[in-house]
Amino acid sequence: MSSFPLEVSEIFRQISPSYYASLSVDKKRVVDAILRCRTSALGAHISKCDRCGHKEQSYNSCRNRHCPKCQGSRSAKWTEARAKDLLPVPYFHTVFTVPQELREIAYRHKREFYELMFQAVSETMKAVAKNEKFLGAKISFYTVLHTWNQKLEFHPHIHVVSPNGGLSEDGSAWITKHENFFLPVRALSQVYRGKLVEALRAAFSLGKLPYIPSRIELEKVIGRCHVPDWVVYSKRPFEGPEQVIKYLSSYIHRVAISNRRLRTFDGERVAFAYRDPERKEKKKVMSLSKESFTRRFLLHIIPKNFTRIRHYGFLASPIKEKNLALAKELIGKVAQQVDEATSRIREICQSCPECKEGTMHGIYTALPMIVHRGSAKPSRNSLSHSPP
Repeated sequence: MSSFPLEVSEIFRQISPSYYASLSVDKKRVVDAILRCRTSALGAHISKCDRCGHKEQSYNSCRNRHCPKCQGSRSAKWTEARAKDLLPVPYFHTVFTVPQELREIAYRHKREFYELMFQAVSETMKAVAKNEKFLGAKISFYTVLHTWNQKLEFHPHIHVVSPNGGLSEDGSAWITKHENFFLPVRALSQVYRGKLVEALRAAFSLGKLPYIPSRIELEKVIGRCHVPDWVVYSKRPFEGPEQVIKYLSSYIHRVAISNRRLRTFDGERVAFAYRDPERKEKKKVMSLSKESFTRRFLLHIIPKNFTRIRHYGFLASPIKEKNLALAKELIGKVAQQVDEATSRIREICQSCPECKEGTMHGIYTALPMIVHRGSAKPSRNSLSHSPP
């Protein structure tokens, strides 16, 4: 048994040729990318510290957005680029889910349904925030689509991260109603239900939901979605920009399962850890056959060129910089925490692991080797020899 931590690629490497042949082109593309990630199949590079001269040699990453090994650097770079947009106020985290009865429609119409979800969520947030009873302001927020639960089952939901407050309609004031919550989840749930149902009906009328045989069938499915099934819930608020940055950097590019959740693999069955929400997040272990594990993992492939991380509101407009400066001025606080946290992310991404002071820069790139599926061996991030 390998002394290295278990990886998803090792499980994919053991799936049978017949199972691999049965996969769609999109699924094969993801499997192939994960198998080749950080192997000689993708070439290599060497980085050198500009202070102490320390060199690091590594195989290249596949950069596929479904790969468990590639998301750390992507998250850090994305977060660093967005951190300057954060405001020096508490942030709130809200989650919009989909009733169980709609999930088959969602799976068979992924691209269209996900678009409808983003549309319904963004319109809901703006409408409830605009209501003076709840806030009476123009808001800004990040959204990210996740499609899984801890057991890798299909469970589409959208996370929303928003600052506590918003700009008045005329832009003369920063408005905040409550310190302990942002917008009431009951109101959000009611509006969200109405908007998503309306969007589904409109999409069906336009022929965008071809796997639903008739409007009668659509209405039957909608009718089975009872009011309590439209769950919108709020998670613990972030105290400030530093917590938001930490959350975004570790969560925003998350994939269905990380390598660190894998426990054992004997060539046939995979054991992985998951949290049981009914036991107050107590961790359990689930065992699946390698084919079942692969099937569940591939349920969560996002349609090609689909944007699953989106920004809405006054900081997503063409005059974002003007609105950002205005919001900071109206809030009247120095955003020093944001700058400090951003600097820490940059240091983590680029700092030398040896001297901790210099910055690593690429100095050499090796061309990839041509290999067949399953023949590339895992590199564990380093080369066994230096390039010529």
